[in-house]
Amino acid sequence: MALVNEILSPTNLAVSLLICCGRFHLGSSLKCYDCLNRNCENTKECTTEDACLSLTAGENIVRQCIKYSDCNFDLLSIKFPTFSGFKFSCCQTNLCNSGHALKMTTPILVLLGALLSVIWSWI
Repeated sequence: MALVNEILSPTNLAVSLLICCGRFHLGSSLKCYDCLNRNCENTKECTTEDACLSLTAGENIVRQCIKYSDCNFDLLSIKFPTFSGFKFSCCQTNLCNSGHALKMTTPILVLLGALLSVIWSWI
């Protein structure tokens, strides 16, 4: 029983959580969806880019890697001159330009918040 209490100590849980969270991003480059349509399943590992782009103009959708510094309306207007009145977003986490990022991120954030509050109450 003492071993279980030691394993479940707030300090050990906090350190384990930090190690687990840190491992997912060490040594890997950013991955983005890469396609020109709504049903996007192609992914690409970004080489020199540090963000993912999701650009929508009517029925046209572009998802790809991009430099975060290029993620502004003026530069995108030059890069995509045939798309008028487009909306865009840029993000910097793996596969975040799917169009479903908010739906997937919200439950994860709620779970993480609950976990952190439980850990905090033990400290």
